[in-house]
Amino acid sequence: MGKRVQLTFITVALAGMLAGCGRGIDTYINQKDAAQTLELTTDKGAPLREIAKGSFESPMGEFILQRDQQIATGRYSKVDNTYILFLDKDGNRKFRVEMQPDSSLRDENGVVWEHRTHSRMLRSW
Repeated sequence: MGKRVQLTFITVALAGMLAGCGRGIDTYINQKDAAQTLELTTDKGAPLREIAKGSFESPMGEFILQRDQQIATGRYSKVDNTYILFLDKDGNRKFRVEMQPDSSLRDENGVVWEHRTHSRMLRSW
């Protein structure tokens, strides 16, 4: 019985460590134009409580925005339910999208971005 307790403890500890090592990646598709996509990647691993709930949110991360046949990359910040994408290094040009109850995003022009995929990757050391 003692070995079983040890094995269980090691398994739980390992799962907890791995939970903090990965990054969450969410992909959204513009409902009006499927060629426009937005990918949000969290800066850090999700805490175990977020994994248990099935939600992976981070106040900061990186984005890839493809629209109008151009690709923009940069950083984002999350304030409450709004993601603020910084389109330039100075932070002067911003694009805002707000999380909706159905997990889609609505941008500042009222366009809905449908949530398509969620994945996790282990951070490369």
